Amino acid sequence: MEVHRPHSPFHSWREFAIEIATIVIGVLIALSFEGAREWQHYRSLAREARDMIVRELTDNRNLVDADIKNGAKRDDEVRDALRYVNDQLGSGSSSIHALSLKVEWGDLRRSAWSTAEQMGALGHMAYSDVQRYAAAHDLQDLYQSQQHRSFEHLTDALVMVPAVFDSAPSRSDLERFRDKLLVMRADLYIERQLAQQLSDRYAQVLKN
Repeated sequence: MEVHRPHSPFHSWREFAIEIATIVIGVLIALSFEGAREWQHYRSLAREARDMIVRELTDNRNLVDADIKNGAKRDDEVRDALRYVNDQLGSGSSSIHALSLKVEWGDLRRSAWSTAEQMGALGHMAYSDVQRYAAAHDLQDLYQSQQHRSFEHLTDALVMVPAVFDSAPSRSDLERFRDKLLVMRADLYIERQLAQQLSDRYAQVLKN
């Protein structure tokens, strides 16, 4: 916006006042248009960010629900491994000749939330919306932290599989392997609790 000086000198205070009033009104109109344009920009930014966050949370909820369904299969795998160990410790033999211990997790994302935070879009959303989204992501982070711990414990257990499936596994190896399996079973219990809470949290956020 440019303000130009008058082309001729003022001949009265009245002309001066009119010129000043014209300039002030022009500045106010320009500022109002600029403010409206910025308001519309931030409104669009917040709406786009909200849509992306909701879409991402919807995808994450589907992945967590799949994790919950896969939990029963993982329980069975750990139960079979414990049965093998207990058989070996009890009678020295077992009808189980193979173990399957693995992890299948959905790749939960938070890129939409992080992008909205970096672009300042969260500051233009309703506080109640931001609060709900933040609570969902906090619980999601907790769930993923537990998954990482579970993966570490699974790795510790898998390292011992060749030893316990030896032709004559030692009692100490079997007992150590059983201890690691019990830790894995505790991991699964915690995961199930967190996964269900997270699924419910997603549902609550998406409903609103």
